[in-house]
Amino acid sequence: MTLASHATPSPETIRPEASILEAAKRMTESGVGCLVAVDGRERPVGVVTDRDIVIRALLPALVLEEEPVSSILSPVGAKAREVTSVERAITRMAAAGVRRLPVVDNRGQVKGVFAYDDALQLIAGHLSLVAGAVAAQLPKPSPRPAADEEHAWEIPTARQYHREPATIAAGASVWEVVHEMDERGTGSVVVVAEGRRPVGILTDRDIVRRVVAVGGDPNLTTAGDVMTKDVVTVSEDASLHKVLAEAKEHGVRRLPLLDSRGELSGMVSLDDVVAELSAELADLADAVRVEMRGLDYQSLARH
Repeated sequence: MTLASHATPSPETIRPEASILEAAKRMTESGVGCLVAVDGRERPVGVVTDRDIVIRALLPALVLEEEPVSSILSPVGAKAREVTSVERAITRMAAAGVRRLPVVDNRGQVKGVFAYDDALQLIAGHLSLVAGAVAAQLPKPSPRPAADEEHAWEIPTARQYHREPATIAAGASVWEVVHEMDERGTGSVVVVAEGRRPVGILTDRDIVRRVVAVGGDPNLTTAGDVMTKDVVTVSEDASLHKVLAEAKEHGVRRLPLLDSRGELSGMVSLDDVVAELSAELADLADAVRVEMRGLDYQSLARH
């Protein structure tokens, strides 16, 4: 498997000398959270994300219509050619500590971007096939009532995937939101009313699209003005199956957890779930390897 068929083709690009405001507008118009900065020969020189705009430009109060993208972009730490294998690309991303890898042709011109999300979709597809093959070899289970499906995974999300979210009041300025995001090292805050009742959620992408791109003043704009009000929440005792079903149905990556009083008790993000499941899969893979080595040894001993 090579990147030629698994990377996102024709990514949105921008020149390093373009203004940060132009980058924000381009992201908003294209519906993306990342632009590849290219030189005059269409070779990648850096990547700029919505978080870069929020933390590296909005926080230090740069003049967005004058400051060039080159002042905030992340230089290309790693890249790969279209013929590079997916496995090698993932290894390269991990070594460089990046989530996105520009993909270039034999002339060095950018042709695509391979992101962790692309890798996850690919791996999930293969795991689904493996699971189907394993299930086909197992004895047929007794049929269960449909109502039991949501309890397929019994571990409460609050216990295994819980994380304390950053919170802020609806009346706080976007400037205060940006400072809170920077201090907490997060890309989102939950907007709460009295009693930690969630009334909205605000992400760095929301700030780029609803404040920066339209020329809004972060000191005069409040979190309540630009937050997403229809917050998708789940009970802190919901199963992982329920969490993933809600995330898929509503197309969200973060879900606030509510206690029995309807107050915020934590946050589950898909990134945290992936990290936890990856660790479990790694342990499973190790167990399988140990078993296979044991079988090989027994086979050799018999001969």
